[in-house]
Amino acid sequence: MKAKKFLLLLVIILLVNFTSPAILSAETGYSYVDKNNVINKTGSRTVTPITADSGNLANGWYVVEKDIARIGTINISGDVTIILMDGCSLTVSGSNGAAGIAVTSGNSLTIYAQEAGTGKIITQGGQYGAGIGGNNGTAGGKVNIHGGIILATGGQNGAGIGGGNNTNAGTTTITGGTVTAKGGTNSAGIGGGTGQAYGTPTGSGGTISISGGTVTANGSDDGAGIGGGNRGRGGFISISGGTVTATSGDVVTSSGPAGIGGGSERQADSILITGGTIIARALDGGAGIGSGSYDRIGSSIEIS
Repeated sequence: MKAKKFLLLLVIILLVNFTSPAILSAETGYSYVDKNNVINKTGSRTVTPITADSGNLANGWYVVEKDIARIGTINISGDVTIILMDGCSLTVSGSNGAAGIAVTSGNSLTIYAQEAGTGKIITQGGQYGAGIGGNNGTAGGKVNIHGGIILATGGQNGAGIGGGNNTNAGTTTITGGTVTAKGGTNSAGIGGGTGQAYGTPTGSGGTISISGGTVTANGSDDGAGIGGGNRGRGGFISISGGTVTATSGDVVTSSGPAGIGGGSERQADSILITGGTIIARALDGGAGIGSGSYDRIGSSIEIS
């Protein structure tokens, strides 16, 4: 009798262990939609949940699996990937002098969503920091957005996505999702933070590639919608798909930045448009697509 009871107890324990939802096998893991719009799973990869105390994310994979609100910058170190689970949000307010989510030069952030694409990041840069990207005086790194709902607002003199105050953007790649980016004072929605008039040029839009998703980018004051911040060059901008609406800042003067391209008084550098639905508006003296006001240096613009 004792042997039968022991055997029954052992079977129950095994059934509980094998059916426990807390165990993620190589066949399950967290699902996400990759940059090619293919559903993948993390499998046996270690994935760490983000919490309100997650101030530093180092090399690895992370997941937003519930609503999280954090006051203080999240610093990205190395190559970091975040999965936004459907219906979950991460809200971040950046520290003074820093981005909401700081992705500085030499570091990389990749964002994936799940099948419904309802996971969300809402981030506000601290004073002189980008919403996502560079800090005060520190250039932006690599930001790859492949899905989700992203609302990024720069702090004073910081881009929505890109460079912080007096810095250039790094590389911004968007293949999917719904992305809304608004620059802080004199900064681009996506691209450069506020540049400087003298010395080493800053405020460049860096390298920006958009191939999918719905993107709305609004510059502030002398900042382009997509491209350079105040006195920042547009950088290298490529659009091959998606729906893109870019609006320059409004300085209510005869000068002004481009909708897509250079900041006020600066050239576009290079713009290549091969696809997508695009609305580009300059509210003052800049081009809808091209250079900011008063620029007399040639730029390369190709639309096909």
